[in-house]
Amino acid sequence: MQFVFDLDGTICFNGQPVSQTILSAIETVTVQGHDVIFASARPIRDMLPVIASAYHDYPMIGANGALIAQDGRVIRYYPFIPETLIKLNQLMVEFQATYQMDSQWNYTCTAPKNHPFRAVVDPNQLAQDVQADELDIVVKILVLTATDMIELEKRLGDLPIYLNLHHQEAVIDISPLGVNKLSALETIIGKQPFAVFGNDINDLPLFEQATHAVRIGTHESLTSLASETLDMTPNIEQAIATRLLELATRFA
Repeated sequence: MQFVFDLDGTICFNGQPVSQTILSAIETVTVQGHDVIFASARPIRDMLPVIASAYHDYPMIGANGALIAQDGRVIRYYPFIPETLIKLNQLMVEFQATYQMDSQWNYTCTAPKNHPFRAVVDPNQLAQDVQADELDIVVKILVLTATDMIELEKRLGDLPIYLNLHHQEAVIDISPLGVNKLSALETIIGKQPFAVFGNDINDLPLFEQATHAVRIGTHESLTSLASETLDMTPNIEQAIATRLLELATRFA
């Protein structure tokens, strides 16, 4: 079985690395012959610091499907087409937005230096924070603030893009049209069956097609699609590890 894991809020919490409890379970099921793929909203460079280096050779899907990596190196990417990127830049200016734009490795972040979001951006200083016009491509835009987020969301809806709307966090996550975690996963495994562990709306396409879907927490958009739910308790990491081992036995 192919096991797909989101990161933040699913197997790593409060910006901390994935625990050894979960990593040991992942290693066990891999030895048993299963495959494990990490799939995150983070770009690849920001996935690496929260996954122990011994696991960097596992396939990774970053930037909500816009980046695919193997051995910790980006091997495929899906950028915005130039015409769409021009319109997106115009909207960022019109709505005085603060944002992060990600290329396949480097990025532009216009958030203030003391903004909490900066704590999770390139913590290991693997890339460079450059001006937007220095990025050769853009694969993802995360809008942090704007003069009118509701109107901006409406205007974005007129463009050929894919939106992950995180209303609880008051941010807008923008990907190229047709790009999401499922599209990237199918690039890697085709139409093989898979199980997924996820917690947020950007996991929705995966939940729609998964053989088995484990929801971590209570995000309502995943309720009807989840095969089961693991509640957020102090023992959540052990619960995830235990459930993974049980599913690996079921799908042996």
